[in-house]
Amino acid sequence: MFCPIDHNGMKCSFFLFLGFVLGSLVMVFCWWCVAAVDNTRVMLGTFAPQREPHVVMMEEETTPSGMLARGTYSAKTKVSSS
Repeated sequence: MFCPIDHNGMKCSFFLFLGFVLGSLVMVFCWWCVAAVDNTRVMLGTFAPQREPHVVMMEEETTPSGMLARGTYSAKTKVSSS
């Protein structure tokens, strides 16, 4: 899976050769210092095998402003299917 960041959104592209992927889910966890800031869960859908890559565009995220915009943020992305 290849997921470059496009502005404040994310574009994922992946190949699927064998079988189907049912109910794929993307979870994004974001922390500021040690405090959890955001937990986002997005259902991507169901995908069937094809020769071209599947491309999924995630919507843009709202970035913090003011005092919350200062400091270091970290994020972890997890992709799962049922």
